[in-house]
Amino acid sequence: MGKITTILRYLPHFIAFAVARLPFVLWKSRRSEQENWRLGYEKAKRHVETILKVTDTRVVVTGKENIPDEPVLFLGNHQSIFDVLVLLSQTKGPTCFVAKKEISKWPVFSGWIEDMGCLFIDREDIRASLLTIQEAARRIREEGMDGAIYPEGTRSKSSVMGEFMKGSFKVAQRAHCPIVPVMIEGSYRVLEEHGLSPHQTVYLQFLPPIYPDRLTKEEEKVIHKTVKASLQTALEAVKAGQNA
Repeated sequence: MGKITTILRYLPHFIAFAVARLPFVLWKSRRSEQENWRLGYEKAKRHVETILKVTDTRVVVTGKENIPDEPVLFLGNHQSIFDVLVLLSQTKGPTCFVAKKEISKWPVFSGWIEDMGCLFIDREDIRASLLTIQEAARRIREEGMDGAIYPEGTRSKSSVMGEFMKGSFKVAQRAHCPIVPVMIEGSYRVLEEHGLSPHQTVYLQFLPPIYPDRLTKEEEKVIHKTVKASLQTALEAVKAGQNA
């Protein structure tokens, strides 16, 4: 599908999403922060359902039984911005995604995730980054939100996983919440590899939770490597199944 054709095909939907946000923004100051997060989440979920349907994206989900019945921090590999939509389609309530500050400048999308409690992190400012991590941990610990971070820090735009940044795991340590590793495969084919490509299958797998408070000091030091290794194993298994 050519770039111009893709834009023309999906532009009406993005315009509709932007217009639908206006009433939410106009009444935002009259509601509590928690109510805004809840309404923003519900609105975003409806948009995600529409996008998955319009793009004819099939999501194959496994491992949901591994999600504890308490606030968690989802940590996943990052192939595409579409990862956020796929994960959001499976969450149960307001989710605090921690995203790089550059995304705050993206039209429409940045508004969606900010409305439901997303935080933007400035990786060039150590003090600001620490404050963002502290606030994300507070929202999980005190507000009962789930959190979501992609430790690679940027999209791989492929099935090749980048290095995991250790700092991403501080949110779970400060929130004293379980870490649920999330493997995703195929999202880059929907949005990254050839622009926007419909009729794709995306695989999402929730792995067994890790409890930071139960780790030894040595295990804490390599938690980023441990999570990456478990996700890599799951990713390779899915890819092997596709090629079988």
